Amino acid sequence: MTHRRLAELDMTPFAGAFDLSHLEAIHPYLFSEICAWAGQTRTMNVGKRDPDDPRWMSTFAPANRISEGVHATHQFLSERHHLKGLNQKNFTTALAATYVTLNYLHPFPEGNGRSTLTMLAQLAREAEYTLDYMKISPQVWNRASSRSTPQRLIEDPAVARAADPTWIHEGFRHIVEPLKGADASSRSGALTLGLRHDEDSDSGTEAHESQQKGGKNMNRIKMMFVGSMLMVLAQAVVTPRAQGQVLTGDARLACEALLCLSAVGQAPGECSKALAKYEAMKAQLWFNPMAVYNFLKGCPKK
Repeated sequence: MTHRRLAELDMTPFAGAFDLSHLEAIHPYLFSEICAWAGQTRTMNVGKRDPDDPRWMSTFAPANRISEGVHATHQFLSERHHLKGLNQKNFTTALAATYVTLNYLHPFPEGNGRSTLTMLAQLAREAEYTLDYMKISPQVWNRASSRSTPQRLIEDPAVARAADPTWIHEGFRHIVEPLKGADASSRSGALTLGLRHDEDSDSGTEAHESQQKGGKNMNRIKMMFVGSMLMVLAQAVVTPRAQGQVLTGDARLACEALLCLSAVGQAPGECSKALAKYEAMKAQLWFNPMAVYNFLKGCPKK
């Protein structure tokens, strides 16, 4: 399962040089159970509709330029000692530039967001920074990421507009933080990745010369993730721990949500508040892959 693999990489990242081989190791580790082509760079040219204005489509690098482009990115990072020793402003600028380049290169048919951000979270941590994606909404991130690539008008491909990386640079400015105190003794990268809602769903991706249809499986991951979290949590019967304990706040909502989700047929009206909270957490699934789990585990176990 992708969420479990993310957690494992968060705790024990792959040793790598932040190059194409590094990405090619991360990608199949995350997606080998979903995609037969996991870890294989794309051989066809692809594009993705703009999430705000579907008349426009982001265009990514030609497939035959991927290896060359990622190698240049590797050199950029190596020459700067993998961004170690930089102050926060310079680190943020360099990291954002790296993301913009890798996003444009888009090495794989699908799964680029999770793979790239997993690697960049590791890069940040080794440079003594952390990335707090909870400080930016998925909608803002999607918009910034989309506009960081060149785009063309779908109805008239001759009409194009240049990339505008300033939005994504501003996004990174909000999420980069120094790694210190408690953060330094615990992993934070992949578990808090801003896994963009549009990056690995297929709603916005169109292959001009589609490499494979396997990317459709990406849409299943949301339901797989939520379902697995419910199964794990439901295996532990949840009741107030202390006799006479009255649950309040999110703990109460978490317990009510577990009960309501297990209801046969339509849930009663009393479930509305708990289920609304659950749906709000589920909406953050790609932005914060542990949101549902962290909410539901707030219900005390027996």
